[in-house]
Amino acid sequence: MKPTVAYHADDLGHDEAANRGIERALAAGLVRSVSVRVVGDAVDEGAAIARRYRDRVDVGLHFSLTEGRALGGPAEGLTDLLGRFLPLPVLLASATLGLPHAASIRRELRAQLERARNLDLVFDHLDGRLAANEARPATTIGVVGWRVVVRPSGLQSRGWRREP
Repeated sequence: MKPTVAYHADDLGHDEAANRGIERALAAGLVRSVSVRVVGDAVDEGAAIARRYRDRVDVGLHFSLTEGRALGGPAEGLTDLLGRFLPLPVLLASATLGLPHAASIRRELRAQLERARNLDLVFDHLDGRLAANEARPATTIGVVGWRVVVRPSGLQSRGWRREP
């Protein structure tokens, strides 16, 4: 069997520039999956792009806890008092103190899934990552990534429930 490469485009909905670049890659047939950041500044446009290409690519939620504003509201150790996500170094420091609480993270995940549902998005997978950068932003010193593929587990994306 000949090896193949499948490209994934991350951060659809983050901003207009990300949306334009990802849409060009989708139109050229270069991308097999995308993840939508529903807390992004350009999520409405990103969601429209995802819906347009839904029949050609897998679409996932980019679960975000470090950029933008929490949809679940302010949470100790996760956001500031205005509901803006804390910078990653502060989030990691909070984790050493037992914060944020698991209930806050679950609430935020539910809020991001609800926002996606309101945007008429159907997901095949759930993505996320944490990256810690030095003072020079181009130098990544640590990356943790994960992906949960929803379709093989029998989970219905639109209703987010297990099939009988």
